[in-house]
Amino acid sequence: MSGKDPYRYFRIEARELLDQIGRGLLGLEGAPDLEAAAAAIAQLLRLAHTLKGAARVVRLPVIAEQAHAIEDILTPLRDQAAMPAPEQIEALLRLNDAILQALATLAGPVAAAAPVTPAASGGAPALALEALKPLPDELDGLLAALDQAHLQLNTLQQGLGLARQARGALRQPQGGAADAAALLARLERLLDGGLHRLGRELQGLREGAEQLRLLPAAPLFGALQRSCRDDALAQGKQVLFEAVGTEVRLEAGLLSGVQGALQQMLRNAIAHGIETPERRLAAGKPAQGRLRLTIERRGRLVLFACSDDGAGLDVPALRRAARDKGWPEADGDEPALIQRLLAGGLSTAARVDALAGRGVGMDVVRDTAARLGARLALRSEAGRGMTLELLAPLQLAALETLVVEAGGRAHHIPLDAVRRVVPAQELCEAGLLLDGELLPYAPLAGALAAEGGTAAPVASALVLEAGEARAVLGVERLAGSASVVLRPPPELLPDSPLVAGVVLDAAQQPRLVLDPAGLIAHAGAARRTPAAARASRGAAAPTVLVVDDSLTTRMLEQSILESAGYQVHLAVSAEQALEAARRQRYDLFLVDVEMPGMDGFGFIELTRADPQLRQVPAILLSSRNSPEDKRRGREVGASAYIVKSEFAQNEFLRQVHELVRAAA
Repeated sequence: MSGKDPYRYFRIEARELLDQIGRGLLGLEGAPDLEAAAAAIAQLLRLAHTLKGAARVVRLPVIAEQAHAIEDILTPLRDQAAMPAPEQIEALLRLNDAILQALATLAGPVAAAAPVTPAASGGAPALALEALKPLPDELDGLLAALDQAHLQLNTLQQGLGLARQARGALRQPQGGAADAAALLARLERLLDGGLHRLGRELQGLREGAEQLRLLPAAPLFGALQRSCRDDALAQGKQVLFEAVGTEVRLEAGLLSGVQGALQQMLRNAIAHGIETPERRLAAGKPAQGRLRLTIERRGRLVLFACSDDGAGLDVPALRRAARDKGWPEADGDEPALIQRLLAGGLSTAARVDALAGRGVGMDVVRDTAARLGARLALRSEAGRGMTLELLAPLQLAALETLVVEAGGRAHHIPLDAVRRVVPAQELCEAGLLLDGELLPYAPLAGALAAEGGTAAPVASALVLEAGEARAVLGVERLAGSASVVLRPPPELLPDSPLVAGVVLDAAQQPRLVLDPAGLIAHAGAARRTPAAARASRGAAAPTVLVVDDSLTTRMLEQSILESAGYQVHLAVSAEQALEAARRQRYDLFLVDVEMPGMDGFGFIELTRADPQLRQVPAILLSSRNSPEDKRRGREVGASAYIVKSEFAQNEFLRQVHELVRAAA
């Protein structure tokens, strides 16, 4: 043990064990059945026993006895296969808290490193970053990289030997120059390869070290879940805590800096949003409210969001509170009132207690946002709930990426935004038809033209998703995946919505990490085809009359055609289509074969007999694939016959474009 800090390693291990015990107790409290409870109890007993043994090794009898007390409560539950009573859970949590408090009194520089903020005081102890140790896999990776770097030093040592031999050869009167030249050539090859490999290994070391600066968000969620549970009990409310983003890894300073604000956001939701069980039941809701905490990367930003399914913002009460303070926003529109709420110093709580009523809750959130350079946003729907968001800039973040090539350069795209990879052959000018939806498409090289890229043939397409938005991105090559540390873009790099940040390659040159949301927005804005371009030049877009009795088919065909720049009119029967065709000129008829009343064959036959309509090309679309039906289509004058089971979006739009152009 270290003479300066004899409890250093115990404190690290104990905090990790106590964090697991705390989360395990919350899981035990919400266990749905005896089987789940038994598994949780067995795990908790193992953790408590390990903690007790470690405390005895470093001669801390008080902590050892407290860990033993945890075992004393859990052992009968295990032996009797019983569910814990609420008072037993409460006692176990208090024992866990007591051990954490005892740890804080131990000597050591880290014990006093994290002050307790007003927002974090009371309830569960604050997150202890000391307990967040590097993962074994990360340490193994660093050690392996060190071994490889050491091997490259051996290569350089060999190079030094060759240089000495060359120097000796130059001193020889006969043939010395030739021998020296050969040795120097070997030296050049050796050094070139060795330096390249050494640079690669050192870059891996750098990335590994940066990864160690990043911590998982899971322990933060655990601390906040405990706080949420205690606050809900104090308010007489039932709350189910949901965590989204436990796998996200962020800088320690950001995680510790935002904890107080997140705790206050949760407290606000419990105090002002989630209703009592009686009111929820009266409103037709479950007695238990839902409270979701989300941590999510958004390009070069990270989102912290607290959402509840409570009553939403009490706007009348907020106006009264603002009016009492003499604020002009009291009588303004609702967005202005919400902005005033975010500014702090206002509370709608009916009474002052440990959780609400002093008007300082939003002050804590606002001050944290200001310190982190973050933005605040609030959305509320009466009777449905509220979401409070804090959007902070990232300095470093770990993420998995897909490496792609476009315009002759390699770029990274966050892997969690890639939903599917499809061959380029499935694309058409308008996009990609996927799950009944036409997704917009853009080639990545074209999107990055302003960033210095050049156009290149597309071999694969990525289906990207950010939030509820989707789009397709064309790339010329897939170059594998990578675990990287995202950095802010260099100051000299022009600001672009397409760029989330950069990573450094082996030569310390930045490579772009692209922002999926920006790419999706670009694809939507860039969705243009020859028909759309014609309309933008002032010419009327071609108009297609779609005739089909199926609503689903009509909507799908309309979506595909409109996305390709065509105007679309709809008819539910051949009779209705004939009336429309005699009132207005169309550039193309797209007609189903099987319809009530007159079928598609009859419609085509009548239009071919009409001098005003016979020049309008017509496509028959049918589920019937027999040679007789196709021959009948040709006989009545159809320009094309498409079988629905063989429908290919790209080929369909090509036929439409050619027929419209030929008839123009």
